[in-house]
Amino acid sequence: LLRAVERRFGPITFDLAASDGDEVVPAHFSQEQDSLKQEWPRDGVLWLNPPFRKMLSWSKKCAA
Repeated sequence: LLRAVERRFGPITFDLAASDGDEVVPAHFSQEQDSLKQEWPRDGVLWLNPPFRKMLSWSKKCAA
């Protein structure tokens, strides 16, 4: 899936919701940094695979 995304949109530049050891790229927010409390980058190709238990919170952040 990641390679298909990169073929379509270009290289992924930031992982918005990484867990320890499974980040997609070196630039990422860790669980401790809590991506929901951070300002997200405005440029590049961002990857988001959030924990499903807080889906409404993630949906609201994406919409904003």
